[in-house]
Amino acid sequence: MAERSQRERDRGARATRRPAAPRKLPQQERSRALVESVRAACLRILDEEGASALSTNRIAEVAGVAIGSIYQYFPNKEAIVAAVYEEVTEVELASMREWGEGLAELSVEKAIRLIIEKALERENRLMKLDREFYRRYHRDFDLSSRWGRSGHDPTIAVDALARLLERERHKLRVRDLRLAAYLIARGVRAIIWLTLEERPESISDPALVDELVDLSLRYLLAE
Repeated sequence: MAERSQRERDRGARATRRPAAPRKLPQQERSRALVESVRAACLRILDEEGASALSTNRIAEVAGVAIGSIYQYFPNKEAIVAAVYEEVTEVELASMREWGEGLAELSVEKAIRLIIEKALERENRLMKLDREFYRRYHRDFDLSSRWGRSGHDPTIAVDALARLLERERHKLRVRDLRLAAYLIARGVRAIIWLTLEERPESISDPALVDELVDLSLRYLLAE
């Protein structure tokens, strides 16, 4: 009972915590340029020196701005890192539809593998920037959820997969194709989330791709 209560508290903490937000948004061209230089400097440090080298002083040094100027817009280092992840996520969101449209031309086996490979490539890329930050806040940068919050249909991935399953119906054991698409899309995402939180070392293990593909196809395909 005590162990169960702790798990519930952990889930509640994950659901409510959010990364630090900017103090304010830049309004003028000069201030927008300053904020962009701060984001770019943070990303450069994470890429070239690693998260352990990151500090507001180092960001100010690389960006070539006064540290007081940074604090006008960001309350702390975490808020700057969050801004970097926001920018990266928006770029990835714009490209998601492009590779997603190609799924319709693939077999169900190849499509499932591509979806899982793309998801894990992204998790590895973002975790390498700042491992502890991303493990703590990765759910805030989920592409499917972000797609829905941006005014688009949050079920677009499910719709695309359901259309693919309809074309490949002759191979499948499942009958409710939309439900199957939902379970695959959300199930894979949930497993990746929990792996990030509980076994982050497995995210870069190629075996995880194979196991998730096998799990999905054993559910979908007829013997």
